[in-house]
Amino acid sequence: MIYKESYIHWLTDFLGASLVSKGDNVSVSDGVDIIYCMEKREDKYDISISERGKVITQHRVLNSKLARLYYILLVKKALTTIKYPLLNSIGNVDSEELLRAQLNSEGLENYYSINKNGIGKVNFQNIGKDRLYYLDNKNNAYDIFFVSSKVLSVFYTSIVRLKWYEKWIEQLSSIEDISSDLYPILLGFSHEGIEIL
Repeated sequence: MIYKESYIHWLTDFLGASLVSKGDNVSVSDGVDIIYCMEKREDKYDISISERGKVITQHRVLNSKLARLYYILLVKKALTTIKYPLLNSIGNVDSEELLRAQLNSEGLENYYSINKNGIGKVNFQNIGKDRLYYLDNKNNAYDIFFVSSKVLSVFYTSIVRLKWYEKWIEQLSSIEDISSDLYPILLGFSHEGIEIL
């Protein structure tokens, strides 16, 4: 069994959708036409997204803990509508002070840093060439790709997602011990240990 029986009810509540567990296979439906599956095969875990019976995305993970957490967060992200109220206006901001004011008005001040290295934050360097990156607690930087005309929009959406994803990881840590090494992967900034098939 991939998830302990005692976790199934908690995970169903966490996802807001029924998690069906049958031996080495778990699945969640979006209630319309998409099914998220994870199947244990020998020493690996295959995670797939199917739409109307056709597999549209498939990942393979070797680490069992990473697979369990990655799958649950993949489904949670897919089933949750995250709102970005500043998205239409943030691209027109023309000063750092105004940018900070807008971001802070949404309670995002703990999730970003501008022109200095903020650990555990989305960082924006705009001295010289623009750069967006996430910095983990070991000072590893994970670049966030963007089109130059959309840098502020990508900066903003990355910050909002970080806030939500950290909240979900914190909730999951109540049932699973989560190493800080897994954070960049679970937050979506790294794909180490995940093979796209």
